[in-house]
Parts: sequence; structure tokens; C-alpha cells
Amino acid sequence: MTYVSVCLLALCVLFMKTDGLLQSRDLPIEMAKCLNRFYSSCTIEEEVGLSILHNCIQEYKWKPNRERQYPEKRLSPEGQRYLEGLTRKVRSLHTSRGKRQAAVRRRKEYRMLSANERARYHNAVRRLKQSTGGEPSRYDTISSFHTGDIEQTAHFGCHFAGFHREYLKVYEMALQEIDPTVTLPYWDSLLDQYMDDSASSLMFSPQFMGNGNGEVTSGPAANWQTETGPLRRNVGVEGELYLYEEIQNITTRTRFVEICGMTRDMENHGLEFHHGDIHLWVGGNMAELNTAADDPLFWMHHANVDRIWELQRQNALRAGVDIDNDYPTNPEDYGNEFHAPDAEFGLLRPDLTVRDGVRRNMMDGLYMYEPSPTCSARSMDCGSNQLRCVQLNGNYICISKTLREYQRDLEEERNGQRPGTNNNNNGGVSRRPTFPWVNTRWFNRNNRIPSPPQLVNPEAPEQLTYPLIDQCSAFEYKPIQNSFCANGRKDIKEWVYIPVRVITQRDPSFTKYDSYPVRSGNIRSGSDIYSLNTYTKLKSALNPGRPDCYQKCKSSQTGAGEVFVRTDGISYSGTYQEYAIVDQRLPVSVSVAYVAVKTPIRGKTSAVVSAYDSCGRVCRPSCLNLRTKKYEPCSGAIDITTKLPHLYAYSLGDSIMKLYELDGFPQFNENEIFLSFFCDYSNKWPWQTVINQHIPQQSFSWTRPTYPGIEGPRRTAQQTSPVRTKFNGATSFAGTLNKCDLGNGCIIQKTGPCTSPCSENQIYECTNSCNKFARWKRRSAWNAQKSAMAYRGTS
Repeated sequence: MTYVSVCLLALCVLFMKTDGLLQSRDLPIEMAKCLNRFYSSCTIEEEVGLSILHNCIQEYKWKPNRERQYPEKRLSPEGQRYLEGLTRKVRSLHTSRGKRQAAVRRRKEYRMLSANERARYHNAVRRLKQSTGGEPSRYDTISSFHTGDIEQTAHFGCHFAGFHREYLKVYEMALQEIDPTVTLPYWDSLLDQYMDDSASSLMFSPQFMGNGNGEVTSGPAANWQTETGPLRRNVGVEGELYLYEEIQNITTRTRFVEICGMTRDMENHGLEFHHGDIHLWVGGNMAELNTAADDPLFWMHHANVDRIWELQRQNALRAGVDIDNDYPTNPEDYGNEFHAPDAEFGLLRPDLTVRDGVRRNMMDGLYMYEPSPTCSARSMDCGSNQLRCVQLNGNYICISKTLREYQRDLEEERNGQRPGTNNNNNGGVSRRPTFPWVNTRWFNRNNRIPSPPQLVNPEAPEQLTYPLIDQCSAFEYKPIQNSFCANGRKDIKEWVYIPVRVITQRDPSFTKYDSYPVRSGNIRSGSDIYSLNTYTKLKSALNPGRPDCYQKCKSSQTGAGEVFVRTDGISYSGTYQEYAIVDQRLPVSVSVAYVAVKTPIRGKTSAVVSAYDSCGRVCRPSCLNLRTKKYEPCSGAIDITTKLPHLYAYSLGDSIMKLYELDGFPQFNENEIFLSFFCDYSNKWPWQTVINQHIPQQSFSWTRPTYPGIEGPRRTAQQTSPVRTKFNGATSFAGTLNKCDLGNGCIIQKTGPCTSPCSENQIYECTNSCNKFARWKRRSAWNAQKSAMAYRGTS
């Protein structure tokens, strides 16, 4: 009898040891190269550490890398055909420009939309998410294009601006197929940045773009499902919105090379670099480049990025620059080979080259941007009842209302208590501040000395000094909703917990705590009892510096602060974030955070762990030497296996019990903590070990995915970057992974057609179920047909 290897479902749960070994390791090569690139161009006093760290983590995740052991994303054939149809329509706009001069689209700031325009826009977005040409939805098909697996050329180089300009047109075309009257609005986050609490902007309310805390359950994206689970936001937890000086630094440049790429002076006027802080500020899906387009805020944010770029281009035109031919030609300027001027534009426009992305005909005659709302001493009307005019350090600006302010003003207008305006939005005039005598503090980025409070004339518009950090809402501690998604599997059982020690030095901006020493019966209020100035030797030993930080930092009069601890997969796709509450009154304090990484039950897990405070100041990592039992400087990257000793646990509860030994009187087992971070606010580069990390010169090729039916010449770009390998749960291999349905609720991934034999001595994970596996078993040929299923490609 002929025998073949077939897959049979095993409904048993695989149990492993619940303890494992943690080991320090080097950072991935691409991440180390990125950090060292910043090290050579700026100091930690000149740029916020978290902005640098986030940029380098996202660059690693975007580019192909052989350490990532999970399948690449691919578009389904239906999705390919849908995108091809949209790109053909976009291309046709360019060929018929003469017939459309009167139909130029005008993109408005979101809050300048009329109620009818906003409702139609929301409806088009919802319908795009609900419409399908097969699976997934048409919205998901467009958003899935924004991943390094499919389109390498979109990020980390000078083609960033040109690619996203075309990408926005494709999305806008999809909306206009549903409703021809809809035009993509832009989100000018400057209008939210200078609020007391930006997260309270009416942008993040049910009537507008939906809630910003945790799972999105209101607004046009309510209850959306994504590849990583429910759509999530964690607005205002970290990152920063655009600042006036950042926009000015970008828009006053005259040459494209000054604002593009990721190689020089990007921390001062880099278009792509600064756009990343807004992704981080929104959080959730938006914080990760590979999932950012899941959130409709992505398109509005990038429309604003495109607007900022156009402002720079108009400035260059006024300076006499030929912007049609201003794409950089030096490889040291434009990035990797996918961003070379003569490289292929990308799958959206295979008929063009990268340098074509900066030409005026990519925008002129197609659309234009209406100015962002402004106000002045003579005209304090912002043109929208969703905005109000305030005076900021002597300048008049428009800022967003909160939902409560917006609803209150609407009620007063209905009762005839407030004058309206003659525009389609009715309102936007200034209102007298509710609490005009509140003290505020102004911290310059590199000189955080409070200025004296200024009295406000109740008859004048509200006067603000920025940032407003003494309002209670500004230091509300917000929970962080994690996706618990690892390699597409969304379940807490896919994660294990590790404790992380956080040692913090007193925040230099925490200047005084109202508790003072008493000498000879008198209270000495010069320095509080916890101040470093009180203890000369301690201050000399700690030697605090002034690293750069976000302008809008949380501050608490109680001294309670946050230090965020985050894990990012090196060998897997997934992130996790939590924070520790620290005592900022004390010169030095200690706290513990519990963070999760993917379980190593199916093979070694590699991750990078990082820590930083709410101001974006990055903490320095150290790892436990298991021999000396002392902490030594390390990169923050770890490998985790199922070997002993016991340094992680399969639940948060077990991790706490191991750390404290709660049998009887609790004992704190410090040696159960492998990773420790020191938040010392020094001027030292936080990634000292990376400076000396050996970075081998590797040469690997990467070929852009080729989709059937796309017309135009095709080129293959070569890149100095490792090619990604696939992973089947035990050993790595090269080849294409296919999804195979074995029945009984089990879908596995394997190389080759599903009708081919499974690998001998191999256990396959059921990707759609937790703790369910399939194993091979020899059976007769007639039984083989029962297990072999028809081919279904990944999408």
C-alpha cells in the first residue's frame, strides 16, 4: 500500500515549562545603524530621544529583515485588480487636465467642513470600509498597501513625499467613487497642540472622528476590525503634535534636499521625521507604520503633511528654484536605492520614476489646499464654530474647542446669547476665559524656567502662555489599550510577562515640592526637603543634565510621574506598552513595570525593550549579569527561551507572585528582574552600547512584489538589506507560505500547495485558534484525500 505524509488535526493543547531564560543581545543591524546615524548628526540635548527611538524602531519594522519570522503581507488578486482600477482613474485625471480646470478639488481643514460636508465624508469612509470586492473590504485593501512588505519606497527616503501624494489621490478617488462630492480634508494638528489638553479636542468625540481612548467605538470608524484586532487609539499618551517652529523650519527651506530623506539635519526640518511624532501621539494602530492606515486619521494627517510640503514648494518657487527638477541625486541625500531619482515610482504608478513625484503636474490642476484657519486682533473669528481665537504669547491663534465648549456654544447660539458668523460653520469668535487668573508655566524646549504669571483682562480674548501644564486634565493618567496581537494572533495567551525595574532621578523641571526643612524653629523654604540642591554630595553624584523633551510634558504637584516601558518584536510582529508610576519628589526612586513579549513556547523570542518618560526622555538600559548578580549596561534587546532560570511568567499574576514571594510575609526577589532602566535625565547618549556594536557589511537583494495586470515598465531594485525569511513554528525556511484549511477549525501555514505532503516530524500551529496544533501522520493514499484541501492564497 502506498503511504504519503498528510496533516491530521491534533486537538490536544501543547504544554511547556512556564519559566524561561532571558539573555541580552545586540540590537538588530538596521536599528543600530539608524541610531548611530542620529548619534553622528545630533545630541540628546538637541532632539527628543523618543522621536529618535520611534523612528529607528519603525525603520527596522518597515524594511525586510531575516530576523523577522512571520509571513509577509500580500494583496489578494481581487485587491490587486481593485487598486489597478483606482490608479488607472487617477492617471486619467492627468491626461484630461485641460477639461477639468474648473473642477479643481479644494481640500479644507477638517473643522472647516460644513455639517453636510462632514456627514458626507463620514458616510463615504464608512461605506468604503463596508464595501468589498471579495475580502477584505476596499478600505482595508487600500490601507494594506501601506506596508514595507508591499511598498518599500514609501518611507525612509526622499520619495516619502511624492509617494504619499499619489497614495492620497488613490484614497480620495475611492471615496469619490462612493460620493463624487467628497474631497479629502486635512487635519492641522497645530489647532489641537496649543490647547490645555489636546486629547480633549472635539476631534476625538462621537460627532467628529470618534473617541481617542482605547478601542474606537464612536465616530465614522466605530467598531472597525483590523488585522491586529479592534481599531485602537491612545491619544496624548506619548509623542507630540506639530509645533509652529517645526512647520516654520520646514516651510522656510528652499531646496527639497533640506527637508527630505533621513540622513542629515532631519531633526531640525525633516518632513518625514517630524510627521512621525503625530503618529506616536495618536497611538494605537497609528503608532505603527505598518498598521497606521487602518485609522482614517492617517489620511487626514498625511493630507496635512502634503499641505506642509506644498507650502515649502511655494517658498522654493518664490526663491527661483526649479522645483520640477529639484529631486536630490546624491545617494547620501535621498536614502536607499528605492529612493534613487531614476528608480521606479512604485506600484501605484509603474509608468513613472521617483523623480517624477516632485513635478508640479502631480498636483496642479487636480487639487489645492485652503489655508488653515487664523484670527487676529481685528478679526477674532476663526471661521468655524468648532474653533476659538486665543492670544498665545502675544500672538493670536485659532485652537480647537473641546466637545463641551462646542455644545455649550451651540446652546447659547440657539438661545440668542452668542453672535454667529456669516460662514457655513456659524461661529468661532473668542470667549472670555472661564478661569482668567489661573497661573501657567512656560517651558522652552532647552530652558525650562517658569516665567511669572500674567494677569488677564477679562474684556480681552483669552491669553495663554504655552504649554498649559498646571491644569488637572493635563496630567490625568490614561490607561493604554494593547492589541495582544502577535504574528496576527490576537490573544493574551500568546504573551508572557517580564518585570522591569525603573530607577528614576528627580525630574529637573519639578522645581519645588511644598515640604521644607526646619532649622532653629524656622521653615526654610529655599529648597524643599527632597531637592537635590539640599544635598551637595548627592547632586554631584547624580549630575543631572537637560536632555531635550516635548514641549507639552505632564507635571504633577504631587510628584507622581510616569515612565513608559515598551516592547517591540524583533523576531515577531507585535508591540506592548505599559507605564510605571514613579515618585518624582525624591532624588532617586524605584518602581516596577510589567510588560509582555510573545511567548517563546514555539521557538526563541527576540524583542527590544525601551523606557522613557512622558516628555520623551529616553532611559538607559542595563541587564542582570546572572553570574555576578549585578546590572551592566546593555542594548535593551533580549532573547527569551524556555530554558531556566525563571525570569518570565505566563501571566501577570504569576509574574507578581514570583517577584514578591507572597507565601507568608512578602519578600522582594530583585534577581527575578533581568532588565533595569535608569532615567537619569543626563546628557549622555542613551544607546552607549550600540555605538561600539559590530555592524557587518551585508549584501542581500530584495525584489519588489510584481502583481499581474499592472501595465508599464518594471524594474527590480537591489538593496543592502537582509531578505525576510519565513517561519513555520519550529525551523526557518525559504519559500512561499500558503494557508491550508484542514477542517475541524484548523488552518495551518505551509510551503507549497496544500495538496502536497506535510513535512515529516513537524507540528503545525493552527493559526486561527489558540493552543491547537496539527501533526503529520502516515496513512494510506485513499485517506490522504480527506485531509488535502484546495489552495487558498494569503491576502
